[in-house]
Amino acid sequence: MKNITAIILLICGMAVLLAVACGGGEPEEQVETAVDTSGEIEEQEESAETPAEIPEGEGDTAADAIVLNEGVTEGELEPEETDDWYVFSVNGGEIFNVSFTPSNEAEGINVGILDGELDDIRTEWDVKPPVCKEFNYMTPAEFSGDYYIHVFQGSPGGYTLELSKVMQNDGLSGTDAGGRAPDALEITLGEAVGGIIGDQDESDWYSFEVPSGSILEISFTPGYDSEGANVEFLDTEIDNIWTEWDIHAGVTITRSMQMSSSSGGIYYISVFKGANGTYSLTVTAVSQDDAGSGTDAGDRAVDAAALETGQPACGIIGDYDEKDWYSIEVAEGQNLIFLVTPDAEGESLNAELCDPDQNVIKTEWDIAPGISCEFNLPDDAVAGTYYLNIFKGGNGSYTLLAEEI
Repeated sequence: MKNITAIILLICGMAVLLAVACGGGEPEEQVETAVDTSGEIEEQEESAETPAEIPEGEGDTAADAIVLNEGVTEGELEPEETDDWYVFSVNGGEIFNVSFTPSNEAEGINVGILDGELDDIRTEWDVKPPVCKEFNYMTPAEFSGDYYIHVFQGSPGGYTLELSKVMQNDGLSGTDAGGRAPDALEITLGEAVGGIIGDQDESDWYSFEVPSGSILEISFTPGYDSEGANVEFLDTEIDNIWTEWDIHAGVTITRSMQMSSSSGGIYYISVFKGANGTYSLTVTAVSQDDAGSGTDAGDRAVDAAALETGQPACGIIGDYDEKDWYSIEVAEGQNLIFLVTPDAEGESLNAELCDPDQNVIKTEWDIAPGISCEFNLPDDAVAGTYYLNIFKGGNGSYTLLAEEI
C-alpha cells in the first residue's frame, strides 16, 4: 500500500508540474511584451512635447543676430537675458516697417533700429504694454543691405515684432528714382508722375528730352503728408538753372522755361529733402511759333525765320531763348520800315537791324513794353537779305511788322 500511495503522489506531482509548464509560460511572455511597448510609447510622447532647443547664446549679439523674416515673430527676454538681436535684409528702394509690442506681463522693454554699420537710427525706451511702437524707413535705390533690431532690458518679458517691406514706385517705375543724374528715371513729357522721398532716400532724379524751340513748363506739388520738399531744374551739363526751396504741403509751384532753337536735349529735375513725404511732378513742352514758323526763330542769322512785307508777325523771347533772328528780302530800290513792339504785359527788349553782310545798321536798347520802335533802311540800301535781331532785355512776347514806304 505504501508503494501504491507513493506512486499516486508521484503522478499527482508530475501533473501539477505539467500544468504549470503549459499554462503559466504565456502570461509571463505577454507581460514582458506589454512592458516593452509601454516604454516605447512613453518615449515617443516625451519627444513630441519637447520643442527644438535653441542654441545657447544665439541672438545675444549683433554678430549672431537671428534672421528676421517678414511677418510676426514672438520673442522673450528671460530674467537672465539682457539682449535679443535680429537682422533682416532690404533691397535698394524698399520701404520697411517694424512694429514692436511688449506682451501684457512685461513691465517695460527697450528697442532700437540700427543700420548695417550698427549706427543707431532710432531707439524707443521703456515701452510698456499695451503700447505698440512703429518704425517706417525709406531706403534709396543705390543701397541694398542689412538692418538690425536690438531688443534689450528694461525689464524682462515677452514681445512681438512684425516686419513688412514694400518697394517704392516713383514715376510708376516699380522702384525708387535714382539719387543722381546717371541713375535718373526717364519720364514722358505731359504725364503726371508721383514719388516719395525721406530718411535715407534723400533725392529722386528724373530726366526728360526737351525739343529745341519749345516752351517748357514744370509743375511740382508736395503731397499733404509732406513736411516740405525742394526741387531743382538742371541743364544738359547738370548745371543748376533754378531751385525752389521748402515748398509746403499742397502748394503747387509752376515754372516756365523758353528753349532756343539750339538748346534742346536731355534735362533733369531733382526732388530732394526737405523732409519725408510724397510729391507729384508734371513736365510739359509746347513748340514756339515765332512768325508762324512752328518753332523758335533761330539764334543765328543763318537760321533766321522769314518775314513777309505787310504781314504782322509775333514772337517770344526769354530764358534760354536769348535771340530771335528774322530775315526779309529787299528788292532794288525798295524802301522798308520795321516796327518792333514788346507786349504791354512783358518786359523791355532790345533789337537791331543788320545789312546783308550782317553789319549792324541800327540798335535800340530797352524798348519799353507797349512802345513801338521804328527801324528804317538807309536811302542807299542795296538789294539783298536784311536781318532783324530781337534779343534780351527781359522776357516777353513781341510783334514785328515790315512795311513798304
